[in-house]
Amino acid sequence: MRRLRLFTLFFLGILWTSTLSFSGCGVLKECFVDKDCPTSKVCQQGNCVAETQPCAATGGTQCGADCVDLRTSDAHCGACGKTCPAGSSCRSGACANVTKPCTNDADCSSSQVCKNGVCSVNCASGLTQCGSLCVEINANAFHCGACNNACASGQSCSGGICRPTACSNDAECGSGKKCVNGTCSSATGCLSTAECPPNRICSAGQCLVVCTDDTNCSSGETCQGGMCKPASVCTPSQEYCDGKDNDCDGKVDETCQDRPIDILFVIDNSGSMAQEQKKLKDNAGFFVQSLANKNVKNYHIGVVTTDMDKTFNPQGWGRLFQADPSVPKIISSSLGATKIVDAFQKNVLVGTRGSNFERHFESVQTALSPSSQGGFEETDNKGFLRPNSLLVVIFVTDEDDCSHSGRLDERKTSESCYYPSTETLKDDQGNPLIGADGNPEKGQMDRLNPVSGFTTFLKGLRKDILVMGLIGNPYIYQSGTTTPIVACTNDALCGAGGHCSFTDNGDRKCSGCSSVDAGAYGGLRVYDAIQQTAFGDPKNLWAPICGDNVAYSDALARFAETIAVRSGASCSNGKENCNSLDDDCDGKVDEACVCAPGLLLCNGVCLNAHKDRNNCGSCGKVCASTETCTNGTCVGPCTNGEISCNGQCVNVQTDTSNCGACGNRCPSGLICASGSCLRTCPTGLDICKDQCVSLSNDRTNCGSCGNACSGGKVCAGGLCLANCPQGAPTDCGNACANIQNNTDHCGACGIKCNPSQVCSQGVCKCDVGQIFCNRKCTDIQTDTANCGSCGNACATGQTCSAGICQ
Repeated sequence: MRRLRLFTLFFLGILWTSTLSFSGCGVLKECFVDKDCPTSKVCQQGNCVAETQPCAATGGTQCGADCVDLRTSDAHCGACGKTCPAGSSCRSGACANVTKPCTNDADCSSSQVCKNGVCSVNCASGLTQCGSLCVEINANAFHCGACNNACASGQSCSGGICRPTACSNDAECGSGKKCVNGTCSSATGCLSTAECPPNRICSAGQCLVVCTDDTNCSSGETCQGGMCKPASVCTPSQEYCDGKDNDCDGKVDETCQDRPIDILFVIDNSGSMAQEQKKLKDNAGFFVQSLANKNVKNYHIGVVTTDMDKTFNPQGWGRLFQADPSVPKIISSSLGATKIVDAFQKNVLVGTRGSNFERHFESVQTALSPSSQGGFEETDNKGFLRPNSLLVVIFVTDEDDCSHSGRLDERKTSESCYYPSTETLKDDQGNPLIGADGNPEKGQMDRLNPVSGFTTFLKGLRKDILVMGLIGNPYIYQSGTTTPIVACTNDALCGAGGHCSFTDNGDRKCSGCSSVDAGAYGGLRVYDAIQQTAFGDPKNLWAPICGDNVAYSDALARFAETIAVRSGASCSNGKENCNSLDDDCDGKVDEACVCAPGLLLCNGVCLNAHKDRNNCGSCGKVCASTETCTNGTCVGPCTNGEISCNGQCVNVQTDTSNCGACGNRCPSGLICASGSCLRTCPTGLDICKDQCVSLSNDRTNCGSCGNACSGGKVCAGGLCLANCPQGAPTDCGNACANIQNNTDHCGACGIKCNPSQVCSQGVCKCDVGQIFCNRKCTDIQTDTANCGSCGNACATGQTCSAGICQ
């Protein structure tokens, strides 16, 4: 979630550091490369250790993770971060406008190579050097077909040609072009599938019919491999164990084999995803076991990230992720459960250094397309996608898709993906965001690739597909109803953690989610892709990414069940579950169905009566608005900032058994402080029974551990008093507080300021000269992550001075 990203990184950094040795079945690596370590340390065998020869001892200067010579470094010329422009070189600490000669690559900087005796930028394959940048001139709107050939407003770059982004008639496209499905294309035919209507793909310049089942085809044809073909050609020739006559010989499941299933996880690797990746890792074994429980035997698991930044991530953008050489990038079911879980746990930790412009759909298309279409299906990713397999795509992201094929200006804030061009972007305080050109920034949502282009690609790729996701809620219901909140105008109307988000058709609806350790924007475009390819009820195909470990395990179990049913692996049990799926493969859904253990059938729907407020303990038993349903019983609300965990009111800020969230138990030897498992208490707090407490105002530990104040007395200054003292007059449960200046109780009991804020006159504020950006106070005059305006990040190597990246 972009607005929370910097604060989340700070908070998760503390939590991550404190729990490195207590995760899953093994110890996590502290680092993979030197850049993962603090300055003056290097990465050795997964640990950050002191550098044996400090940079200063070699006569160099430490610039971030690099030890450089400021006299000759083109990236740090005369000072850290001062980069020499193209065509110049660093001489005696100053950039000189001369061409740097060379005889081999060693004569050049680390980012350059020696070409024809001159040091030049080293661009990856498929990219072209334009000044000091490496760009894809076939799709870059600022360098379209050639360097510095910028497309006009309203145009995008496709095939190295500037074309109108959208059209309504042929006249708008000019000579030799026509308007196809709202996009200008060649008059002789289509250039890409995105130009074709739904259910068609672009093949040899023509939009051809694709299918998902036989009902899409004409008489005498069947749907084979996503295309309508004569029924006399029966594919696949293999008979799979799915209750169907796959090889068209009039027999069902004779000499059958398990259906191949290829599962592609698309994991967001931007800055806010550390906690979500860890929860996915913690439940990886549960997912693998759930597949086994559902008789799924023949599968591949692969992972790609959402980063499509070819300039800064030449090894990513659609290539299968491999954590280290000890694990395969294509995880096969033939490895055995132990090795599968180990590899899966490692490969889901894709890191948090990816682009803020998450391009989920483009990553999938690149991963599964041949090299002739710019993909890696038969090269880097060879062997993952098998013939006639069930293709499963599972998104894990706290952001929506921002696939744009080079149409967007990524120099703008990434939030521009979620606002149309008619909207001015604003910071958290409602002020317009000002771009580098001095003008207010506008949204760029209009330039995103259509969702239908992505789903048409999948449907043309395989007959059987599943799209699922751990995403931000695509809708938020009106209180007590199943009606989504629409027609909102601001986030406040959507409740805690909600966002008033624009949809592709220009409407606004409440979406998103939040929890004690995570927040997310609504995955509206991802959910749209799920709906367009849905198998059964779309509600079975997604779950909130903001959930705790229990929610993750429940979601992955549901995903495994859906995969099993879609592949036919679970048809042999003959039992129909109440899940909107055809479990017994008889062509009927939920007939004579039974609920899974622990669930209650109410009006045809299986519910968890242990926690369902509208069916608490039995069908129709509704808890009051102030009550929660715990273990099938309506219980009253918790007070003093506590929440209900397994029927008990606990303080997740200090409870070691429920630290930060229900069920999150701190490892032995650690205590819970501010919702995090730590080794020692913060300054001013003491340990009492594995908890951090303030002996000066804790009623149960007043002055010393275990000294509880009785008779309704309060604790102030380590003494039990009848009333709170004048300096801290408000009784806030376990503390006497001055709500005018107390950051834990600012303006009222329980209102906690952000760690970077102060409480002044009962209001959480930033210091003079700072504004609230991305959930923390910052000086936009000097902050490289928010230079001049919130979210305006400077490029690598640049500094922020007077609100300008230099």
